[in-house]
Amino acid sequence: MVAGCDPVAGYCAWVDLFLHHQASDSSEGESASGKSGDHHRGISNGVVARFAFFVQLIATANSGRQGVVIFRVFFISCLFASFNAFAAPIINRKNSTYNVSGATPREVRSQIDKIGPMHPTEKRRYDGITEWDLSWKYQISRRGKIWIVTSSTVQLDIRVKVPKWVDKKNAPPLAQRQWKIYQSNLVRHEQGHVNIAVRAAQAIDKYIATYGGASSVEHMRTNIDRNAKLILERFRKYDVNYDKSTRHGMTQGAKFPNHLAK
Repeated sequence: MVAGCDPVAGYCAWVDLFLHHQASDSSEGESASGKSGDHHRGISNGVVARFAFFVQLIATANSGRQGVVIFRVFFISCLFASFNAFAAPIINRKNSTYNVSGATPREVRSQIDKIGPMHPTEKRRYDGITEWDLSWKYQISRRGKIWIVTSSTVQLDIRVKVPKWVDKKNAPPLAQRQWKIYQSNLVRHEQGHVNIAVRAAQAIDKYIATYGGASSVEHMRTNIDRNAKLILERFRKYDVNYDKSTRHGMTQGAKFPNHLAK
């Protein structure tokens, strides 16, 4: 990035600004990862999105010099916008179920506790799980005396797994109604994880797409990958806190047996 602007210290404080600009904007390669369609932006919309985003950054800058630096980066980006080709994040989602059986809610609960998906870091089983991985790659080209990002691709892979009560029809009507409510609430909880993952992909995509020019290609690569990983880490923390605040969906009604049905 242009000298005088410290993206490492300041960028994560501006992540939320990206979330307000999630609409699609109408050589050397580099890729990284953080362990659906391909919709292309239009050039004119991309310039408009950059302008709106950088105006907000200028408004939130800590000093006048920082704002000037960011504004200069914006004009460099616009200067070469017609040469750049960016794609919206590619999102691949896989939904799956695991079978449980039982004549009573208690029997079903026991099976879920025994064979439910294992959380990768907590090493304990939960009713459902959403796992996601982010990767990104980009092309860098020289324009005059500076290097710029000319294209980028961000890919998000999501896997969602929830239980399926295979012999539910043999259970009492009340238990079936309880299960229907529970399953709906569990899916809603997992969708919250999906939303966080999508926002992470959009934030990284927007960051790379709006990156300005740099005189050093090595410095540019280092900055892009380091800051993209910082964004990813921030959203991973959001993901963890989401489970803590909802008690893994319990406060959202993702509990079985329950007393929500009559």
